[in-house]
Amino acid sequence: MSIITASRKSCIHIVNQDEDGWASREVKLTHQDPERGPRGIHSLIPIPSLSLYLVGRSHAVDLVDLESSCIIFTLRTEAMKQGSLRHIAPVRVQHNGLASLTLAYVDADTDDLIVRTYLPEDETGVIYSYNPVDAKNGHRQSWAAEREVTRRVRRPGAWETLSNGSIVGVRRRPTANGTKKQPQATMSIFQRLGVGQNDTKPSSRGQDEAWEAWVISHLETTGDIEERLLDEHPGERSSRTRGHVPSQLMISELGPMAKFGTTSVAVGFGNVVKVISVGHEHFDNTQDRFRSGGDMRSMMIRRRKTAGLTKIRASY
Repeated sequence: MSIITASRKSCIHIVNQDEDGWASREVKLTHQDPERGPRGIHSLIPIPSLSLYLVGRSHAVDLVDLESSCIIFTLRTEAMKQGSLRHIAPVRVQHNGLASLTLAYVDADTDDLIVRTYLPEDETGVIYSYNPVDAKNGHRQSWAAEREVTRRVRRPGAWETLSNGSIVGVRRRPTANGTKKQPQATMSIFQRLGVGQNDTKPSSRGQDEAWEAWVISHLETTGDIEERLLDEHPGERSSRTRGHVPSQLMISELGPMAKFGTTSVAVGFGNVVKVISVGHEHFDNTQDRFRSGGDMRSMMIRRRKTAGLTKIRASY
């Protein structure tokens, strides 16, 4: 077990557990860009299945090997808002490597969500193969990303990456005189998968107070983002028929959002917490899945096969 920390002065330390307890050492990253120097670190994100971690900086992300502290590759980015970096890293088990790597972060200048997906030239290949012997000896391994797909999501609101290879978010739907048009009467992925037409009707509170969920499920393509208007709280429906006071507060902004299970997020709406699922969620053995690196690898590699079954649901 290892714990990675970064100080406010951008010093990285790794704490390892051994028979005598815990031992800490400072990381001296090799192959650093001399113009950047060691400062400016604001994010550390582990990829435990391959003993890698990401170091987020203001304009770049370093992919670092845990054993050797070598920077495998540096990915240039737009000006990144601090603490906004997320990732999706599906593993191809038979190659012991990354099938792809997706970086998602908020542009500090525009507040847009930037999603960059790095892919191999061959769909059956990998962009990075992990060799524990080479890593321990300090040998730098090759980065083989041949393709890059970049998306820009305007007004992302609150969002999270999911273990099934999707990105889901919740945002306020703009008013009729806003820049975004209402969804046209086309068959979206939600409608094809059984979400009724009523799911896209404006809320009774008024269009300016409606919230919508959005999802990107096929990160290796440049397809459109699917959206769905979030339904009202059930207490609001009963209030119109029974004369009760609505039980959901009027809110001006979302509360915190957190991952819930493997394909869901929980987000606060005033005094209500809504669980939004992308696909089928099973909550019985969720913790067991995260404890086992092998189970996580299997779940990630199934992403391409199950992406077409995406369906978004909201619970209250």
